[in-house]
Amino acid sequence: MTGAQADTVGLRHGTDRDGQSAQAARDALRTVFGHFATGVTILGAGHDAPQGMTANSFTSVSLSPPLVLVCVMRTAAIHQAIVDCGSFAVSVLAAPQEHVARHFANHSRPRGRREFDIVGWEPGPRTGAPIIQGALAWLECELAATYDGGDHSIFLGSVVASDHAPAREALLFFGGRFHRPALRRASGKWDIAVYQEVS
Repeated sequence: MTGAQADTVGLRHGTDRDGQSAQAARDALRTVFGHFATGVTILGAGHDAPQGMTANSFTSVSLSPPLVLVCVMRTAAIHQAIVDCGSFAVSVLAAPQEHVARHFANHSRPRGRREFDIVGWEPGPRTGAPIIQGALAWLECELAATYDGGDHSIFLGSVVASDHAPAREALLFFGGRFHRPALRRASGKWDIAVYQEVS
C-alpha cells in the first residue's frame, strides 16, 4: 500500500496517518479554506416567509447564459426554502454592513419576517426574494439546477435581475475574520490602498 493509499484509508475510518480525529482533520481543512479571501453575501429566499443566511460560497459561473452558484448546507433552514421557491437572491455586502453579516450568521436569531426586522430590505422585483438595502450589488436568480456537494447542495442560479451601487469599500472574510479593504482612486481605476482587519 502506498503512503497516499494509507492516508485515504485512514481518513475513511475517521483518523489520518498521524492519528488525528476526523474532527481535527476537518478543522485543519477549514483553516486551509479560510486562507482564500472572499466577499460576504446574504443569501435570501422566500417572500411570504423570507429567510436569509450569511454566505461566502458564492461564485459567478457564466455571462452567456448568466449563471451563478451558491453552496448551502443541507441542514440550513434556507435550503428547503430555495428548493420550494425555485429561486433566491444574493446581496453583496459593503464594508459598513458587518453587523448584517453577523446577524444572519447567528443561529439564535429570530426566523421568518422577524429575521429581517433589524435590516432594511425589499422584495426582489422578479422573484420576491429579500434583497438587503445598501448592498454593493444584488442578483435575483431562478434555480436552474441542484448538484450534490457532500454535506452541501450546490445551487446553480439563472440570473433574472441584478443591479449595483457606485464602487465603494466591500466587506471581506479571511482567516475567520471580517476585513475592510480601503479603496483609492488612481489613474481612473480603483485600487486597494489599506487592508484593515475589523474583527
